[in-house]
Amino acid sequence: MDIVFSPLRSDDSLSLHVSGDTVTFNGISFNFSQIAEGEILPASAVGCNMLKGNVTRSGGALQLEILLPYSPAGDVNGDGEITDMDVPEAIRFPAPLSISENGPISAPGLSEHQGITGQGTIDWSKLVTVAHQKQDRLNEWRASTSIPKLELLLNLVKAEIISEESAMSSDIPAEFVPIIDAMPNPPRAEIRIRWAHLVDVPRSSPFVGIVQNAFGWTDETVDGLFGWED
Repeated sequence: MDIVFSPLRSDDSLSLHVSGDTVTFNGISFNFSQIAEGEILPASAVGCNMLKGNVTRSGGALQLEILLPYSPAGDVNGDGEITDMDVPEAIRFPAPLSISENGPISAPGLSEHQGITGQGTIDWSKLVTVAHQKQDRLNEWRASTSIPKLELLLNLVKAEIISEESAMSSDIPAEFVPIIDAMPNPPRAEIRIRWAHLVDVPRSSPFVGIVQNAFGWTDETVDGLFGWED
């Protein structure tokens, strides 16, 4: 388990205890064993105000960012403000910890563990799986990517969807003309004009969607034409 501390000026205190994938904050235990490699549990899903960042697992080890509260002892500057100069550097700039053994965690700024007093709550419905992350990346890519029209035509020829002759024409490929001709105006005219002046073709282009539906292509087929690599 790897822990990064984020110092926080506060009158609160913090004790930590680790047992496997269970972390106890001030006596309240949270079992993070359901987090698989690469998954993300948002801090908002954990009922603990000492957890600052998301909880993840990388290389088999849990990764946590935890607030480290500290209270200045009362050093006052010329403006009458309490300063942090009396707080040890080890607390103001805490070093990360790599935990390999079970038991109380001892580090500058931490209080002594007093035992487990309860079980904390985790909303596992907020867990972001690797599959969810992949789908989010794919959705973002579909909405933002575009490729040169020339590259799309070459990909269509390679996939044997259109002929070389169609690709060499400046007009809409002949294989797609019946689809466009069947459309009512003004959409038909708009698509023809836009195609004639296109330099790059967006994955999200209405033209792409029309052709996809007409030919019954899957989203994966279209993604491949636009260069998506899993």
